[in-house]
Amino acid sequence: MSSGEETGEHLTERTQLQDEQHEAARESVPVARALARDWQQRSNPTPEEIAHAHHIIGVNLGAQGKLNDAVKALQDAVSIYRKNPTNEADMASTLTVLAFYLMAKSDLTNAEAALKESLDIYRKIYPDNNPEIAASRHELARCLLIQGQYQKSEDLFRQTLSIKLSYLPESHINVVSTRSTLAVCLIAQFKIQEAQSLLRQAVAASSQTDFVFAKSLHGARLAFVLALNKEHPEEVERVLLESEKSVQLLDSDDDKARVLCQLGEVMCVQSKWKQATETLRHSLKLQKTFLEQNHHDTSRTLCVLGESLLSQNNQSEAEELFKAAVEMQQQILSPRHPQRGRSLLGLGKSLCSQDRWKEAEPYLREAVTILTDSIPHHPRTAEAVQELRICITSAAHFTVSDPLTTAGFSPEERKVYEHAMSDGEVDVERTMIK
Repeated sequence: MSSGEETGEHLTERTQLQDEQHEAARESVPVARALARDWQQRSNPTPEEIAHAHHIIGVNLGAQGKLNDAVKALQDAVSIYRKNPTNEADMASTLTVLAFYLMAKSDLTNAEAALKESLDIYRKIYPDNNPEIAASRHELARCLLIQGQYQKSEDLFRQTLSIKLSYLPESHINVVSTRSTLAVCLIAQFKIQEAQSLLRQAVAASSQTDFVFAKSLHGARLAFVLALNKEHPEEVERVLLESEKSVQLLDSDDDKARVLCQLGEVMCVQSKWKQATETLRHSLKLQKTFLEQNHHDTSRTLCVLGESLLSQNNQSEAEELFKAAVEMQQQILSPRHPQRGRSLLGLGKSLCSQDRWKEAEPYLREAVTILTDSIPHHPRTAEAVQELRICITSAAHFTVSDPLTTAGFSPEERKVYEHAMSDGEVDVERTMIK
């Protein structure tokens, strides 16, 4: 397996024609299986040949969406390499691809372990500016991003971008991909200005190519950041329209679902609730056809759709969607994941909107704890604290005079809070805005 062959990052680009890839995959799996049988039937087949055949089978099964079979084939390849460690580079490449499909299954812990092992191997045999190291770093950064480890992810993306720029031009699709994903990491931390700059560069570069998915996704991300800034409404509409047109040209349901979810978030920021709801329902429908039953992308869409419905006073359905998101995230994300905090906040708000204050409080309390620990400077964190204050005081029949501008609990509010939560389970200090 030569340097630069199929790696996780190459797979994540998704900038080639999907139907052609999948047709090639369907044709090549029997070839790969026949090749494996042929090697196994030789009098002296080499372990490397057998492992390479399993690698090829795994890649092509994954391209068909057969993730469990793909993971099994790649794990078999890794097992053979471990017993016969004569070519570490091939083993590292297989580990990187294995991690890609583990992430697709939301098996993030094992994906992270595989990527760290892959990166350790590459560092032993290649210089720091090697493309394989860049690809492995990109995938590890993406895995950490999905897990909500934003600062670690950001640091790795910056390192990856620096390495890529040492051997690739600014406009190369791999550079553009890393810029765009770094921007996503920055948005999660509400570092909006730098994210906007990175996405402008990504959109400008992708507009010069024929990669429809790249144009759609980077455009949708840029529209989201612009909408958050609320400075260029005309540009938001233009970028949004271009991205909406591009998504109609996509053949892959996976690609469509990802772009549609991002577009739905843009519409939510614009308060286009009905249009957002329709777009997010479409994304969710597509995701349910090809993603694992519990998947981080699906949980995110459930949460955003719940927020859209809640803004339209559809509290009952919003509550069910938030509950589904929270339950799903309990299975696949860490207890302190910011996305889980977001879903808990939504669930608490939906219950508060139905005057179910006591039911809402534990969810809001947990949301505040998660968000203050993970993204303390994000507006969502301040929103969670305010919602908790309103919930507590409403449950105690106490009205805060100006809950949206009060910086912290007054002595009277503190007394009401302590009275409302006389069981002593809540740490009052942690719920206050510092």
